[in-house]
Amino acid sequence: VSILGLIKTLILGVGIGWLAARIIIIFLKNHWIPDYLHNSATMMMVVTAFIASNLLQHESGLLTVTIMGILLANQKKVSIKHIIEFKENLRVILISTLFIVLAARLRMEDLAQFNSKTLIFLAILIFVTRPLSVFLSTIGQNLNLKEKIFLSWLAPRGIVAAAVSSVFAIDLSAKGYPDAARLIPLTFFVIIVTVTIYGLSAVPLSRFLKLSEPNPQGILILGAHAWSRKLAKLISGLGFRVLLVDTNENRVALSRSEGLEAEAVNILSEDLTDEVDLQGIGKLFAVTQNDEVNALAALHFEEIFGRAQVYQLPHQKEKTGEGQRVPRHLRGRFLFNEDMTYRNIYERFNAADGIKLLEFTQESDLQRFDEEKMIPLVLIDAQNNLFVYNDEQTPAPSVGSRLVYQERMQ
Repeated sequence: VSILGLIKTLILGVGIGWLAARIIIIFLKNHWIPDYLHNSATMMMVVTAFIASNLLQHESGLLTVTIMGILLANQKKVSIKHIIEFKENLRVILISTLFIVLAARLRMEDLAQFNSKTLIFLAILIFVTRPLSVFLSTIGQNLNLKEKIFLSWLAPRGIVAAAVSSVFAIDLSAKGYPDAARLIPLTFFVIIVTVTIYGLSAVPLSRFLKLSEPNPQGILILGAHAWSRKLAKLISGLGFRVLLVDTNENRVALSRSEGLEAEAVNILSEDLTDEVDLQGIGKLFAVTQNDEVNALAALHFEEIFGRAQVYQLPHQKEKTGEGQRVPRHLRGRFLFNEDMTYRNIYERFNAADGIKLLEFTQESDLQRFDEEKMIPLVLIDAQNNLFVYNDEQTPAPSVGSRLVYQERMQ
């Protein structure tokens, strides 16, 4: 009977999950639902599929909605970005609520049951069970010792453990097991300790093992023209990773011939992060001659680098008064200053030799900084932190810093 039930659960889960996902795709593709109702309609379909599956086969609803989510996430016919954002917000709210509901069953006297055996159990869980499971399951995998050690030290327990233990405790208590009531407080003790220990130590351990980049300062430059290549060469020469991206293969080939890192890909491609290695890169410079492409690239990379690290050249139409000012939320931060539009880079500035480096090795060097003769682009301070001049930030040079600047044409 259990095997037949399992087969029925699998058939219903795949069948109803596929049907529900297909219905959502059809409705979105044909625009049968207004945009502002997409999230509500998807939520309704999830609940309907879950209930229908459970009515036909007990406890099959979870598999059904899981299959539905997998199919929606991997299809390419319609964009579900807004649905994913809604799901993430809903997940945080539901998990937070569920934690409160489950933890409400605990009483203060339950926590007094813990003793030395509890600590021994927790120590075995952290120092023996987790490392052993990681090292056994990664046999034959392309992971080095440092990565295995880090994975061995990262296993915080959460809502799944709390929910499952609550279900088991209720079931075992109903069947007369006297210690079943201890399962819930023990699980929550494990959750509290593992979240605290792993949460406080994960970042320091990753830095100690040299597996993390706490502040990636490399630059992804969109547009591999002569001016951006000159800028990339100077910044990369200071020890920062710079990657040029362009759809023009001739420019990419020329960049590589100059010793620069470059890729011929579309910056707006959904698979960009899979095609291009962005390790060590934390900023975007969108410097093409197309203001719209720059703005779209900035919007695309806000989710990856954060809004504060996404920059683009000022819009030429705004500078000349030919167009309306683009809203702040539809563009990145404007690079350098309002004069640094693409047209001005080549018409008013010496693009070939105008980008230079100024090092402030002593106090007297600070007097060489003259904003009337130079436009500051990037500043690297004495601690090797990279700052970008933009419409919101104008860092001041100090002793030990280095300045990449553009000469003004006289």
